[in-house]
Amino acid sequence: MSDMVYRFTGSLWGKKMLVHFLGIMAGIFIIIVGVEDSRSEATMFGLMTGLAFFTESANGSCSSLVPHVQPTANGECLCASFDLPHDI
Repeated sequence: MSDMVYRFTGSLWGKKMLVHFLGIMAGIFIIIVGVEDSRSEATMFGLMTGLAFFTESANGSCSSLVPHVQPTANGECLCASFDLPHDI
């Protein structure tokens, strides 16, 4: 999703705004879950699904900023720390 925003805007600010939007939406879902305190299982499943979507989307969008900030951190850090071959 963040790569599509980057292609559309041509700027890292688009990615940064997406990360902020997704984080704010996840926070809104957390507040709704706390305020609602629903006894309905379907309502809680829906709220938690929305929360999971926005949380994981924000996580992925944040990770997509790493190569722009630190170009050498393109997956080689994991291989070096575990002494794995770089071609896996």
